[in-house]
Amino acid sequence: MVRFIIYLSIFFCMTSCKTNEQICTNPDKAAMYGKDGNYGIYLIRSKIDSFDFYKFRYDLVINKTGKITEVKSYNENSRTDSLMIKHILKMPKWSPAIKDGKKVKSIYHLKFHIDPNF
Repeated sequence: MVRFIIYLSIFFCMTSCKTNEQICTNPDKAAMYGKDGNYGIYLIRSKIDSFDFYKFRYDLVINKTGKITEVKSYNENSRTDSLMIKHILKMPKWSPAIKDGKKVKSIYHLKFHIDPNF
């Protein structure tokens, strides 16, 4: 029975990368913002005038075309968080994740800290 569950888990993990609707959890190459992966400059330009907090953590769902389609927040539910989510959803397209040479929908774990003294 345990062996069957392991095989079933491996099957779903492998097939999840091959459909448009499911999120690939094990891409060969993760999604990336820009040529160097530096999303910090974009986030700094958020034009949020004051922050309720300074540490942020999100899961971004990035589709096969590189568009962010969903943002899951692990932060306080505050004005700063909702403004940052709106800003993230407006980001230019990312390079999507790659699995077996094909673009796939994936999750990107985004963590960053804004230094109020900078």
